[in-house]
Amino acid sequence: MHNVRNDSLSRPVIYLDETWVNADQSPKFIWQSSTNQGGLKVTLGKGSRLIICHAGTVDQGFILSAQLVFQSKSTVNYHEEMNSEVFKKWFLNLLRGLDDPHVIVMDNVSYHSAYAENIPSTNTKKKAGIVAQLLKKNIPHNTTKSKPELLNIVKEHKEKYRAYELDQKEYKMGH
Repeated sequence: MHNVRNDSLSRPVIYLDETWVNADQSPKFIWQSSTNQGGLKVTLGKGSRLIICHAGTVDQGFILSAQLVFQSKSTVNYHEEMNSEVFKKWFLNLLRGLDDPHVIVMDNVSYHSAYAENIPSTNTKKKAGIVAQLLKKNIPHNTTKSKPELLNIVKEHKEKYRAYELDQKEYKMGH
């Protein structure tokens, strides 16, 4: 990121994030006197909330077509409703609305960082599934090896699996 910021020929940088706002979000007390006594007490964190997802650049501010705001049905963690399906749909819409290539910066919330394909793991039920992945990635292996031995081979070549789904979609769309 440091190199991108310092490169005068680099593409514009878009920052994105999501958050929430409670319906009653306000200071703990309002209409206070100068002595900070009294005032109207406000219930914090209760009631309905809005989930907000937006993107923007340092130079141009918010990207108008990138606004996503919806009312949450949950009073717990907003990530239950701002999930991979909702984010992916919003993100692809953001990409379609950009005329020029951009660098897009996001945090590593799990639904931002989904791999493009599943990486074989100890949860992979059958050895054949691991062998199929090794073949697909052109990774040399011996099919007579045990499942744990094959998983060690996968682990040694894990960089071949490090493609993120949203990164691949970005690249295909010129970003």
